[in-house]
Amino acid sequence: MRNPLYIAQLLIDHANRAFPGEVAIVAYYGSHARGAATASSDLDLFYIPADGADPDLCRQFVLDGLPYDFWPVRWSFAEHIANASSDRPWVRAASLIAGAEVAYHRADEDLARFVGLQNRVAELMQPDHAPEMIVRALDAWRNVLARLGAAHLLIEIEGRGEALPRPSVGLTATTLACFQVADEVVNCLALASQTHLPQGWAADPSRVAQFRIAPPDVAELLTRVAHAQDARARLAAADALAQAAHKVLLEAQRAIAKPIPAKDAFLGVYAYALEYRNKILKWREANNLIAAQYDAAQLQNELARAMSAYASGVNHGEFNTLRDVMAPYVAAGLPDMNANDLDELARRAIQLEETLRGFMQARGVDIGVLASEEEVLNFLDRRPGMGDG
Repeated sequence: MRNPLYIAQLLIDHANRAFPGEVAIVAYYGSHARGAATASSDLDLFYIPADGADPDLCRQFVLDGLPYDFWPVRWSFAEHIANASSDRPWVRAASLIAGAEVAYHRADEDLARFVGLQNRVAELMQPDHAPEMIVRALDAWRNVLARLGAAHLLIEIEGRGEALPRPSVGLTATTLACFQVADEVVNCLALASQTHLPQGWAADPSRVAQFRIAPPDVAELLTRVAHAQDARARLAAADALAQAAHKVLLEAQRAIAKPIPAKDAFLGVYAYALEYRNKILKWREANNLIAAQYDAAQLQNELARAMSAYASGVNHGEFNTLRDVMAPYVAAGLPDMNANDLDELARRAIQLEETLRGFMQARGVDIGVLASEEEVLNFLDRRPGMGDG
């Protein structure tokens, strides 16, 4: 059997003959790079084209029963991976850079550039970058929600008798959907924990339990996702995994959160609240309960997030549910905007605006209520937040 690294050199020699000067880096990763290769280990190779070049070198083939994959990674993509800003899950993609061995470099500058990316991965794993990586984990949570929603939809479709012709196909589909939920959950935990797994979680779920930030029973939850006997049990396991991960990530978020000054947390909030109060009153006059309920829900969501940001610094896009941020809203005496009666919704909208105005003014926030054109001109000349407490 031929040495896979010898085949790598053949690919490098071909690249330089076919596209001289157009390949900056050729590197390999995986078991060969880790020094853990066996006789059955394949060789994963990638090349980085020189800036502005686009050599047609991407090839997949099998030799001696081993698959070879030679594929392009542009500098911009490699930089996104190194900075944990790629669409590829960090838990696996980070190893593509950090665990790679460079087999060829066009020039010393190219090698230095690649080593710089490896150093960036190592840098993000240092304690002083913990807050930054937790924020990246919260950003990535939207992928958990998307995967979980898709899994639930798939189960519901099958429950209505719309499953694919063979039951085994339906089970395979839900298995994949729930594994994808697990992938995204583990990625969020890896980001927050500032670590990565070259082989992913499925090779050894117990490794996820060693993450700095992870549910104590995460290995058991992952195993339940894998070993469930039917689709609904698998989905229940994926749900439990996501809920447990959300809990520990919420704790991590709160640990790094810093309260935001009132003038920043409530910038433009009063005008927004007044706008939506007026909308709700308009819908009452038009006898449109659905529109009033819709705007009331938007209003409560935005104000709860502003209140939470002011009180604790907690409010992060799609990660924080309304439940996560409601406590400061309730503590401020603002009303629940969920009602099935137009008159009651209008009453609560008026109460909300009055209570919010008092709350903000008591904290020295300029709510931006003006009485004349002269005040408008003076207001326009001011920088946002000037003079606010």
